[in-house]
Amino acid sequence: MSERNGKCAFISDGYTRDGFIAETEFHPDVHFTYRPSTGTERTVVSGLIRIEHAKGTEKGLAQTEKLAADLLVSHLVAWDIVDDKGDEVELNAANALLVEPHTFNRLYSIIMGESVSDEMKEQESVGNSQAA
Repeated sequence: MSERNGKCAFISDGYTRDGFIAETEFHPDVHFTYRPSTGTERTVVSGLIRIEHAKGTEKGLAQTEKLAADLLVSHLVAWDIVDDKGDEVELNAANALLVEPHTFNRLYSIIMGESVSDEMKEQESVGNSQAA
């Protein structure tokens, strides 16, 4: 049997993964823990989003974002997102809707299984040695 390295292809109830989104010009690094969505959850939410989007109304389009935010927070266990003062942002749907759009989309696509988490680079040691 091969080594899994913390990965599992079967999503049992309560199974979680650690996620990471690397810093970009839009946002800092984001670390999070999440429960991956199942195929059924992905199909149901995607279908509901398509129905609301097809309405073409402001209310329908806003509902698509709310559905995505609800799925996001129902699968996120923790995140390290902070506000502009450095205070931790509570994990809820209202706050998820205020997350920078690129970050929101990456979180959603990782949870939905449409993309993978970024790889974390090895941290440099705290005491950097300097040439004498």
